[in-house]
Amino acid sequence: MNGLERIGRLLATLAVVLSAACWLTAESASAHAAFDRSDPAPNAILPESPETIQVWFTEPLEFDYSTLAIYDERGAPVPGAASEPGDGDSSLLIRLASPLDRGTYSVVWNNLSAADGHTNQGYMAFTVGTAADVTAVVAPAGSIDDDAPPLWLQTVARWLVLLSLAPIVAVWLIWLVVLRPAAGEDSVASTLADRTWSIAVISLVAALLANVLALLVQAATLDRGSLVDRTIDLLVDTRYGELWIARIALLAAAGVVLEWVDWLIPTRRRLLTLLALLLTLALPVPISLNAHASAVSAGRTTAIVFDWVHATAASVWLGGLVLLFAVLVRSDGLNGRRRAILASALPRFSATAIVCWGWLTVTGAYATWLQVGSLDALRNTDYGKSLIVKLILVAIVLAIAAINLLVITRRWFADPEQATSRALSRTIAAEILLAVAIFLIVGRMTSLQPAHDANAAPVAASIELALDLEGHAATLSIIPGTPGPNHFVIDLPNETLPDDTEAVIELELIGGDLGITEIKLDRTTPTRFEWHGSELSTAGEWTAGVSIRSIGNFSWDGETSLTAGESGRDGTNNPWRLTTHSIAGLLLVALGLVGLVVGWLAGSKGLRKESALLGAAALVLGMGIMATDRVTPMVAGEIPARLPATEESIIQGAEIYSALCLSCHGSTGQGDGPAATGLKPPPADFTDLTAHNHDDKGWYTAVTAGVPGTAMPPFGEELTDDEIWHVINYIQAEFQT
Repeated sequence: MNGLERIGRLLATLAVVLSAACWLTAESASAHAAFDRSDPAPNAILPESPETIQVWFTEPLEFDYSTLAIYDERGAPVPGAASEPGDGDSSLLIRLASPLDRGTYSVVWNNLSAADGHTNQGYMAFTVGTAADVTAVVAPAGSIDDDAPPLWLQTVARWLVLLSLAPIVAVWLIWLVVLRPAAGEDSVASTLADRTWSIAVISLVAALLANVLALLVQAATLDRGSLVDRTIDLLVDTRYGELWIARIALLAAAGVVLEWVDWLIPTRRRLLTLLALLLTLALPVPISLNAHASAVSAGRTTAIVFDWVHATAASVWLGGLVLLFAVLVRSDGLNGRRRAILASALPRFSATAIVCWGWLTVTGAYATWLQVGSLDALRNTDYGKSLIVKLILVAIVLAIAAINLLVITRRWFADPEQATSRALSRTIAAEILLAVAIFLIVGRMTSLQPAHDANAAPVAASIELALDLEGHAATLSIIPGTPGPNHFVIDLPNETLPDDTEAVIELELIGGDLGITEIKLDRTTPTRFEWHGSELSTAGEWTAGVSIRSIGNFSWDGETSLTAGESGRDGTNNPWRLTTHSIAGLLLVALGLVGLVVGWLAGSKGLRKESALLGAAALVLGMGIMATDRVTPMVAGEIPARLPATEESIIQGAEIYSALCLSCHGSTGQGDGPAATGLKPPPADFTDLTAHNHDDKGWYTAVTAGVPGTAMPPFGEELTDDEIWHVINYIQAEFQT
């Protein structure tokens, strides 16, 4: 075994260990449209009953599959409390038919994100009256998600989609710039074309099957009807379904066009050649429209474009490796020209891979900033830890790629007759396996809540206490350890317990008058007992008496104290975003990378110098545009100060409305403009009661960020803050008075 092989095996072993470590880490719920804030706030004590209850989430919602409900302390639904869309596209609202009696109530949500298609369930509690009216509530049915597909299955489904798509995305580009020019004579090119087309067909079939699996897994996350009904509803009524259909349509179109193109002489049918290139490179677009980037408020278009470029570059790299390995690993049918073909193909592929890695670096850095935003979020979230593993795997891949480029490829280019294919085959295979592992980590990351959102969520230290139950060791865990809904867990890892063993906790607020609350936990494993409930109903010092007992056999008792603290937020700010101007910057970076690579490969000294200089200039200009094109979005609940609805403001708003809004919303504001025909859902009716109830933040968010899942576009990069308030003032003055 030579030195290169030893290094390759060592790196591959390290990659396997890292992938396994990431896979075996604790799974977290894929709650992407997560709780952001509410009115009333969690655990609030209100002197009087509120008229409405509203909850805001971190992503836009599919309102047909998102509900809010209120239950009393016994777990019974409050009559006449119907759920409806709240302010903007990311909140739900309950209007109470009559005032609530004194006591503690639970507000339960079940939602479906319109941005990435993830479901989320949860609940929070509040009290009407005084502290004396605070009571423990029964965990409402449906507040704990037990039936959703496990995270590993969601991860595998997304991984298979990304993996099977890569060769299709890469096939025509790699054929045009690597394989066909390297093949030379038509007889050899015909053999390579047959092999390449076979791989394309296999990948098309695999991609269709992977997408069907992803659809079924996604449908299983819904909470109504059979799997068939859920699947139909998902396809017909949701943005995810529309984008899934677009995926299948693009795959079918790409397959048909690849069948029609002239593989031997692509320039003979130039329009088909261009169409095939556009269709294959567009395949990741529906995925990016349903990715984390789609949930970004400010700078959403740029985030989606960057995500698409990132996905496309990764697919071209992995797909190109697969094609290179599968097409050229065999020597039959190549008329003894395999070495010469490899000597020509390897530098071409290396140049393509370098351009792809340049795009991956720029777009990946921005995605990391957008979805992570801080070292704290990188270290302390499942998403961040998965990203760390991904980056380590990428570093290993780059090390192998460097060996391939600087040593093996150079040998083939310099003297094909003396070069050996064994080391080349092994390093390419190692790159492919590592790329598959990286795509697996990406599949996991798409199933997790972004690190920035998870780190900005309400935080509180969980309670974990060691117990001595008359000489028997146990652990009491309360998560999150704040007033309101909690997950109670008792573990006795070193005990063998009879089948009739019970676990009971008696809670009492020190210095309070709530009395003793008894919790009988459910047995979930032979040594674990669990309960979901709001018995820890207010902040302060509590005593907890714990009993593990088997009637007529034994009773182990112990007592401890604990503190239920108020939850807070970690103060994470929204990272700055890039506006649409940065798309031009990214294009210049792409052209600059191509120019540098052309200069590297150019045989003519003059062409090399010109290409390198132009490429460097485009690269610097593109990076400069992105470096200066930044906007800092508002943090949750924060909007610019509203302008008064003066006559001048309303006049200016009318001009803006006429230019940007009239075509869809109409002259009467009822959503019946000339461009509204066929839009699903139809444009908002400003005269409707629902529109009257939007607060300032709801109006501002809808205008600046648009409404995902509808035809309402974002105008935050086109209008100033003052202009946004002008048009809002006009709409309210003209259609709501």
